[in-house]
Amino acid sequence: MKKILTMVLVLMVSTSFLATATIRRVGFTGSSTAVDGLDYTTFQAAHDASINGDTIQLYPSTQSSGSTFSGGINKRLYIVGPGYFVNGYNMPGSGIINNALQALPGAISSANFTLGIGSAGTIFAGINGLGLTTSNILDSLNNVA
Repeated sequence: MKKILTMVLVLMVSTSFLATATIRRVGFTGSSTAVDGLDYTTFQAAHDASINGDTIQLYPSTQSSGSTFSGGINKRLYIVGPGYFVNGYNMPGSGIINNALQALPGAISSANFTLGIGSAGTIFAGINGLGLTTSNILDSLNNVA
């Protein structure tokens, strides 16, 4: 009985940590006005407002130059873009492959981040042309293309 009670308590505490994650948007150009604490104009501002476990969504630009994002990361975050292979080479001017399904037209022309101490466990998803550098990090036994 004591083991079950301990297990339930551990599960409740660990679940409460997951429920506190915040989603922050960078480059969102929806029809609504910017929401303080949710919408940011730069990646670094969204990063600085985040805590470990938060999600940062990177939005593409419909401008001919596309969106560019850069900054240093020293927190464990989930950073997500609009999806891989959204248009031909995810470059401005390329034809959109899945036009009927494309909710976010536009492109991210570059996304370059420096991973620092504290960024272990950061996940990147849906970002084409992602560039990563490290600062004070040992990268070993990995296959990074």
